[in-house]
Amino acid sequence: MGDVLIVKIDGREVRVNLSSPEMAEGETVVWRHVEHRGLILKRRLWETVITNYRVFKYNYERGVMVYCHPLVNAELVVTLSVAKPLTAYGLAGITSKGLPVFLSKKAGVSVTGYMAVVAGGKIWDEFMVDEPQKVRDLAEACKSLYRVQVQKPILEARLLEDSQTLEISPLDPSLPRARVNLLEPRLARGEYVVRRLVGYPDGRSEVFVTNYRVFEVDLETRSVKRSAPLNSVEFFVVGSRPVRRRKLSKSILLERGWLQFYKNISSRFYFRVGDVVALVDGSVAVRLENVLDPDGFKRLVDTVKRQLYGAGEAARPSGSANSSSCTSYRATGS
Repeated sequence: MGDVLIVKIDGREVRVNLSSPEMAEGETVVWRHVEHRGLILKRRLWETVITNYRVFKYNYERGVMVYCHPLVNAELVVTLSVAKPLTAYGLAGITSKGLPVFLSKKAGVSVTGYMAVVAGGKIWDEFMVDEPQKVRDLAEACKSLYRVQVQKPILEARLLEDSQTLEISPLDPSLPRARVNLLEPRLARGEYVVRRLVGYPDGRSEVFVTNYRVFEVDLETRSVKRSAPLNSVEFFVVGSRPVRRRKLSKSILLERGWLQFYKNISSRFYFRVGDVVALVDGSVAVRLENVLDPDGFKRLVDTVKRQLYGAGEAARPSGSANSSSCTSYRATGS
């Protein structure tokens, strides 16, 4: 047996095998998406599941968990919301020739978008979901059953005297330290990309947000134009507004992985666009203009930053409860 989650409910223990997609006692599905292949003989490829105990992705072809996190240790972040106007049609009458006449009226909107699973300061998955905010609210309602605790930071970052080298010190002494040259476009050891923003339909630079820093790379010279440590940056959204696709004339800045999705968005769809300002010590370090869903961008980066560095810590579920609690450990036997 691999990792086990122990959930205590009213003094009774429930053991959840984190390496298996099988539901444990008292475990219920909050949201599930199954990906199939084949038209006639369908077979399951993988599924993403959120339950009241955990969030996981299971690969049926390989028979393994892609990832699995206790729900109290993971955060679900809505990174993109796109609204589609709904239209209802009703019979208004019949013409003299016997032909029906229909009238249309607005019937609300449907929302689709992307949601990210963030745990330990890392994005484990990002998937498309209908009504992402409602799915997140359901998961948060499950989390509310657990006692609220402050999550401890994972990293410390210190800018050295040359103002160009960033020293990263994990709070776990068994993990190695790292040094990052803020003006080096290549990623350092242990550095991974949280967001990579590109301009569409054209752009002369790319903006990277990693677990260590925020920097902009000139695409012609491949040099870093601006850079700042992530733990010292505060993000603010300016001028966020709803825009219909067909009325957007300027280039847009968006996550690179969303390019195909954005190209296929109907001209009738709405989404939010705005600027994101990154401040360091009260001064503007980077200004990102015309960002697709700037609020979702800020939510994601702030979540990663808080989990890694404890910046702007907020109370959140973290493993114990009033009526229920959960812990995890690695089992040594079956």
